[in-house]
Amino acid sequence: MQSYITEVVGNMAPEASGGLSLLQRSDNSDLRRAATHLLRGLQKLSASGLQVYCLGRFRVVNGAYEISSGVWRSRKARTLFQYLIHSRRRGYTNKEILMELLWPEEDPALTAKRFHVALASLRKTLEPEIERGVPSALFLALEIPTE
Repeated sequence: MQSYITEVVGNMAPEASGGLSLLQRSDNSDLRRAATHLLRGLQKLSASGLQVYCLGRFRVVNGAYEISSGVWRSRKARTLFQYLIHSRRRGYTNKEILMELLWPEEDPALTAKRFHVALASLRKTLEPEIERGVPSALFLALEIPTE
């Protein structure tokens, strides 16, 4: 029955993630545990739906829809995403390195704020329906430093 429920909830993604994140705050420990389990399954499903085309025109397809060039809210967010896609095989990239790549020779206190703005913009571009406080499956899959 558990696999069937996971499949049904997976077909409802991303709409289901908001409700499941609310259930994670429930007083009932069994309900919290089940919601956490289902959210992890949704994260794996949604992360596998991302397709990136880097040769020719840069294109990103998330599930059934293409993220058009006009949807990108920030040029730095797009550049950050392109770098992370390019370097994903190397594994985790430190936040300070990313900040230096995006804003070379600028004040680290200022670039830290800019980095978080670019990161939030990237998240909203890739997962526009995701609720605040819900972990991003794509960020986990791309190993994006959120802290």
